[in-house]
Amino acid sequence: MYAKILFICLLLLPQFAAALSYTLQITEQELQQKVSRELPLEREAAYLAAKIYESRVDFIEGTDQVGLSTKFDLLALGSIKSSGQAYVKGSVIYNPEKGAFYLINPSIVSVEINDMPPDFIPEIKRIALLSLEKAVQVYPIYKFKDEEIQEKMARSVVESIQIKKQTMLITMKLL
Repeated sequence: MYAKILFICLLLLPQFAAALSYTLQITEQELQQKVSRELPLEREAAYLAAKIYESRVDFIEGTDQVGLSTKFDLLALGSIKSSGQAYVKGSVIYNPEKGAFYLINPSIVSVEINDMPPDFIPEIKRIALLSLEKAVQVYPIYKFKDEEIQEKMARSVVESIQIKKQTMLITMKLL
């Protein structure tokens, strides 16, 4: 008798588990507000200083990718001033230990640098990509807030991330 009940429970478990999923929605506007609060962002390297401002978040429909267009000011070798704009994109991945989402495999889709000697541009692009790769490993694009129970439950059970209709859909199991 108990074996039959246990067998039926085991058969129903997958349907029950599927019913206990939850989708968190993060809109492009919400992520934009978070990014805007972090700006301007200023960084210095050995012979290059950069200031990043006026960044715009771009959810790439039907993918797990987020794009970011931004304006920047550069100071190279302490005296060569320049400005420009860039568009960067990468896939979104979840780190359950930190309860945060990061960009992985970032790529610079386009970059325009004004008033910079042409000889410097390839090296500046190379440095920019290396800096970007390091920055996206350290700075999350979104982090769960500890006080929100739905987000606490999702810390280690994210199943998928997808962008639809300017919203990042994060599907998670509640088990």
